[in-house]
Amino acid sequence: MAARQEPTFRESVDLMFNRAVALMDLSPGLEEKIRVCNAT
Repeated sequence: MAARQEPTFRESVDLMFNRAVALMDLSPGLEEKIRVCNAT
């Protein structure tokens, strides 16, 4: 059985973002505008 790896930082951010978006009532298209990363 393969050991479970910890998620990368980016994967963790995506997971938390998806959880938050699921709880919000965003207008169509707004989720993708927020999701796009302008800088790191």
